[in-house]
Amino acid sequence: MEPSKKKMKLEEQEEQEEQEDLQKSPQKSILELNDDCLEEIFSYFSIEELVEVDKVCPRFQNVAEEYFYRKQKVLKVIGELHRRTQIADLAERMGPYVSTLKINDADLRPRFTYLELFSILQPLYMKCINLEHLFIKEIDLRTHLPFLKSIFKTLKTAKLVNCKLTARIGICLKNASNLESLSLVGELRIFVKFIPALKCQLKELDLRGWSNIYEGPYFADFCRGNQKLESLAFSFKKNTPESVMSNLNELKNLQKLYIQNPDCAPATTIVPVLARLTHLTIEDYQLQRSQGIHNMIVFIDHIKDSVEYLTVSVQYAEESTQILKKFTRLKFLKNVMYHWNDSNLANININCRRTLEELHIINSRFVTDTGLLQLLKDCSNLKTLNLRNCSKISNDLIIGLLPFLKERSHSLEIWVHGTNITRAIQEVLQLCGNQKIKLNWEE
Repeated sequence: MEPSKKKMKLEEQEEQEEQEDLQKSPQKSILELNDDCLEEIFSYFSIEELVEVDKVCPRFQNVAEEYFYRKQKVLKVIGELHRRTQIADLAERMGPYVSTLKINDADLRPRFTYLELFSILQPLYMKCINLEHLFIKEIDLRTHLPFLKSIFKTLKTAKLVNCKLTARIGICLKNASNLESLSLVGELRIFVKFIPALKCQLKELDLRGWSNIYEGPYFADFCRGNQKLESLAFSFKKNTPESVMSNLNELKNLQKLYIQNPDCAPATTIVPVLARLTHLTIEDYQLQRSQGIHNMIVFIDHIKDSVEYLTVSVQYAEESTQILKKFTRLKFLKNVMYHWNDSNLANININCRRTLEELHIINSRFVTDTGLLQLLKDCSNLKTLNLRNCSKISNDLIIGLLPFLKERSHSLEIWVHGTNITRAIQEVLQLCGNQKIKLNWEE
């Protein structure tokens, strides 16, 4: 017999013996596994699949509830929602245990009318009775509000971004006795009068996009009634009254301020005393008008020594970079526009350079190795440098930095995606015995 045929015959014989052994061994059911084994198997299922699995028998349901549903604190509604019964099942099993609910229109398929979406999500609103954090984005909530009323009683955080609302939101807010953080971002015009009626002591409030926040006495009443507020985000509009700035004086504990459209700030001599302000964000894509720049500089003059975290989303005219000269003790500086160049970096206050720990220069396509290196020589405490999409930055920056980092006790992480820094620089760093520079290539 040929060797190949003999080998094939042996393999067939072995396979047949294995089959016989399997037939002789007693058949075992998955129900004979202990709960720990079932838990391990169930861990590979999505929540949606688990809802179907636990319908098999009472034991599966008990294991799923004990090990998964009760531990599931965050529920994010995603994917295809055409199966209304599936959402109802999720709500029934997980609702009482969920503390965070997230709904984003971009995550949902297919698209629904606001009435269809309401009928799908209604079971969640009714069953999530212990909800603490609610995040909803770009959902038409006009018919949802009566059911959200009960949810607001337990909420600590409510973020409704670009959601269509009606005056009924006022009823929800009046029930929000535990609310600490409220975000109502969007072009909202109808219920600013309900803000002073909040019976909670807010710590964070985001009203960006509101067009009528300054109408009547509502903003002033709110500031007087929420003196524990620590974070405020709002937009200046054309013809913003001068009294707005004086109202901020009521917020004695304000630490974080987000200003949108500062070029529309009133030309006023009333400057708020914000002695505790440590975080400032300025967002304006048109901050080029001389009056807007002047108003911002007057305001910053009074907070320049307290602010430690500064984020700017501004199309800088050369005149507006005077703002950078004012701050003296920044730990965090972030620019997210693409107009920065070497002269902008040179405007960063020399005292501020010594305190900087994080510097984010994102999309700054005009910043060069030479200009950035000149700045970094003075940044002795810098630990993070984000250079994403700074296309003129090359390996020369890394080589130039090596002599200045030798004496430092801490390392410097540099984010380099979108620059001209190549992976070949890693070999150079290894040859130099570098332990101070860590390159991050993530997008």
